[in-house]
Amino acid sequence: QVFKGEEERLLELRKTHFAAEQASMRMLFIWEAVGLLFLIIVIALVAQRKLVTPVIRLTGNTQKLAAGENVADVEVSSGDEMGQLVKAFNSMVRTVNSSLESLAQAQKETEEKEQRLSDIIWSTNIGTWEWNIQTDEISFNERWAGIIGYTLNELEPIDADTWRNACHPDDLKLSLEQLERHFSGELNRYECETRRRHKDGSWVWVLDRGKVV
Repeated sequence: QVFKGEEERLLELRKTHFAAEQASMRMLFIWEAVGLLFLIIVIALVAQRKLVTPVIRLTGNTQKLAAGENVADVEVSSGDEMGQLVKAFNSMVRTVNSSLESLAQAQKETEEKEQRLSDIIWSTNIGTWEWNIQTDEISFNERWAGIIGYTLNELEPIDADTWRNACHPDDLKLSLEQLERHFSGELNRYECETRRRHKDGSWVWVLDRGKVV
């Protein structure tokens, strides 16, 4: 009877130790899980800071750049591959912005020159013509048509033959010779005085000047 009681006591003691060890193991597993979760959160935050956030900002800046908006540099937070990519993108953006500013300035200067040329043409009341030698297309201003008594609408359809047909036959040969001498480089510009048929049937003398550009 005494042996049986001692065996039951030892068995109960083992059960108590086993329960305590189980509780200790559970707590260990819980702390390991908490530590692992914390580590995952830290890794996620680092990844977001180094990868996700820069990618989102790069994407947003790319869309702004495509829309023609001004784009500020994306902050560089590391020196790894992502950091190098961000630096390269920032450099490209600065180059594009500089090119756009130069282009805008050049466009402004071109418009100013065109306006000055337009003012000169208007103030001197001269007729102008532009001839595309390759396609034989030609365009005149309203004053050119007015010199021979027409409006531009009355001369339509307008092409290079409009210019040739208005020239006196005897003068057309001289005009073409002068053009060829200019095309060949013998003359630094084309200049020829020819008779042009007026709308009223008369002939008017016109001094033509031009230069290949």
